[in-house]
Order: sequence, then structure tokens, then C-alpha cells
Amino acid sequence: MTPDTKTFIAHSVKDLEPQIAKLRQDHLVKAHYAALALTGSDVLVFPFNLTNLNGSIHHHLELEAVELLSLTPKHIVLDYQIFESTKERTHGILICMPKKVMDEYTKVLLKNNLIPTNINSYYLSVINAFILDNADLKGRVCFLDLSAPHRIYCSVFNNKHCEILRDIPYETTDEAKNEIVQTFKSIVAKSATKEFNQIFYWGDIMGLGDLGGVVEALTGKKIQQVLELNPLKSAFSKKNFLKVNLLRNFSFSLERRVQLLQLTHLVAIVLIFFCIQTGLKIMNAIYKTQSVRASFSPQDYEYAVKLQKQVK
Repeated sequence: MTPDTKTFIAHSVKDLEPQIAKLRQDHLVKAHYAALALTGSDVLVFPFNLTNLNGSIHHHLELEAVELLSLTPKHIVLDYQIFESTKERTHGILICMPKKVMDEYTKVLLKNNLIPTNINSYYLSVINAFILDNADLKGRVCFLDLSAPHRIYCSVFNNKHCEILRDIPYETTDEAKNEIVQTFKSIVAKSATKEFNQIFYWGDIMGLGDLGGVVEALTGKKIQQVLELNPLKSAFSKKNFLKVNLLRNFSFSLERRVQLLQLTHLVAIVLIFFCIQTGLKIMNAIYKTQSVRASFSPQDYEYAVKLQKQVK
């Protein structure tokens, strides 16, 4: 992330406005660009596994987004990342949200002179931060994000290959445990590798009863707590595993902005140099004209006029 970028965590548009106002009041906003990590239900993350694909991937995922959001394609913004693609299947992740909601977020940012460059799910920022902090992990690793109320985000990676990303909403502790049990059973059933190397969680596991014991019984591994995690530091890291961005097709990236600015500077320098050269040529022509005029007296001019009339 560059120093002139500010990242906001927001649950809604109404949640974003007071954050910016507070920073303005405290004179802490020195940024020109802004990124959003959204925690609300407006942003949907959906792992996909397309088999025997006919037609473009974008078209198929657009249909998935239409079904998820119950909106027409022109009212949806989406982005996706492919993890693996073969002749038989294409595996990846889709992120989408209503265009109207995205426009409301960008309107608030632009009103406050902040250029939006990235809109993403807070959940994906958490996963990216976890992977960045644990780059040396090998084998099959499960990460449970328990930081959001009534929601568990479960991700499983096998040697940095993403096997599953699942958003698990729940109302009661028993419902949460049942969903986790079904998730782990599904993971094991679909994979040739049946064992887990390490299990991590971040957030409040005590509020979910014996969920930790349930996970340990299912995997045969002791669950480990992640004590420190900063999702904001992964907002613009080029090392991010998950690189989706809902503003990908709506704004320049910071890198492209810098390139455009450098090109603009180059063009300005060339134009200035051209203007200086042209100005010098004009000044030289004026000087020569004045020198020629100064070399003749009024009498010489009158004699030249008379001479011209006689020749005619």
C-alpha cells in the first residue's frame, strides 16, 4: 500500500461517511486514494467449479451473479480469479455486488476528494493477511475466521492451492457446529488428501462452545489461535493470493496511475521544449526583419519605389 492511500472497513455506506468525517476532523486524512474492505452482505464471495465449460467464463459467472443477486447483468459488478483451469474443469472465486451500491460507495469517496481504487470483501482481506503472515506453511491448512458475529469464514489451502472458501452464516452455536461438521466432511470427501497438517482460527472461539473440540475431533489436529492479524496491510500487496477487485474495470490501479502521470510529465516536457524552440525561431525572424529595415533610410525606400515604377 502506498502512503497516499487510505483503507476503510465499512459495513454500509452510512458506516463509511462518519469514518471519513472523523478523520477529516482530526486532520488525519492525507490520502488521495481509498480502498474499501466491506463486511456487509452487499458483497458476495462465491467459489466456483465449472465443468465441461462451453462459452466464455465471464458469461457463465455473470449468470451465477444474476442468480445470487437476483439482478440483471447491467446492474451487477463482478470480478473473478481462476485458481486452476484444465479441459475438464475451471476452479476459482467470484466476487459480486449490486452496481447501485458500489456507486453509492464511490460517490461518498469522490465527494471527499478520495479516488476509489479497490473495493473488496473484508473476508478476503483477512485471508490474504493470514497467508502473507504464514508464507512458509506447507501441506493442507485450514483457516477459520470467527471475527464476524454469526458468521464463520472457512478456507482450506493445500500447498497454496485453494480447495475451499466458504461463508457460513449461523444463528445458534449448534447450527454453527453442524455447518462446520458438514463442511469438513465435504472437504475430505472431495479430495484425495484426507488429512490436515494445521488448523488455525482468528476471533472468539469461546463464544461458540466446544467448536474447537469438534474441529480437533474431525481433523485429528490441535487447533491453533492466530493472535495478531492486520487485514488492512494486504489491501494493495502484490503478494496477495486473492487478487479480485470490484473496481478493476472502473478505475486505474495505482501503478497505472503512476505510469500515466509519468507519461503526462514527458509529454509536457516535450511540448515546453517545442514551444521554446518555436519562440526562439520567431524571435530570430523578427530580429532579422528589423535588422533589414534598419539598414535602409527613408530616402532609399522612396528611391526604390520610383525605380520600380520606371521599370514597369
